Amino acid sequence: MMHTNRAWCVARVDSAEQLVEKLTQYSWCCCTGFELGNYLWLNDATSEDGAQEYSCVRKPTEDDPHYRQVESITVSWCKPRELIGYIESIHGEAEPPSIDSGPVVVARSNSDVVAALGDQSQPKHIVVKPRIETPEQHGRCPYCA
Repeated sequence: MMHTNRAWCVARVDSAEQLVEKLTQYSWCCCTGFELGNYLWLNDATSEDGAQEYSCVRKPTEDDPHYRQVESITVSWCKPRELIGYIESIHGEAEPPSIDSGPVVVARSNSDVVAALGDQSQPKHIVVKPRIETPEQHGRCPYCA
C-alpha cells in the first residue's frame, strides 16, 4: 500500500464478477475500497485521473490479527477476463492467468515473485494498517468527488 495516511470507505461486493465490473467499468475516488470475502481491494491510485491501482489486503483472521497486503494490481491494465483470474487466484479459487508475453514468472502474489527471483529475505505478505471508515465516519475527504 503506497498511501498509509489515506482513509477508505469500503463497499461490499458479492462476487468476483461484480468486483470486476466495478473495477473495470467505473472510475473511483481514491478513498474507495471494496470488500469481497476476507479481502479488501483498496484504491491505491495517485489520482482519480491516473491508472487505477488497487492493493489487495487480507483482513485479520483468528490465527493472524494483522491486515496483510497480498497483492497490488493495476486494474486499468487488465482485461476483465484477466482480472477475474487474478481475483480468483488470490481468493484461492483458480490458478493465476498466464500471459503470453515471453518468459514470465507466474505468481499468486508479490511475495511469490520475490521468492521466484531468489530473494528469501523479504516478508511473504506485508503487514499494513489501513484506516477503514463507515460512510458516516468518512463524510467527505479531499479525495471524494
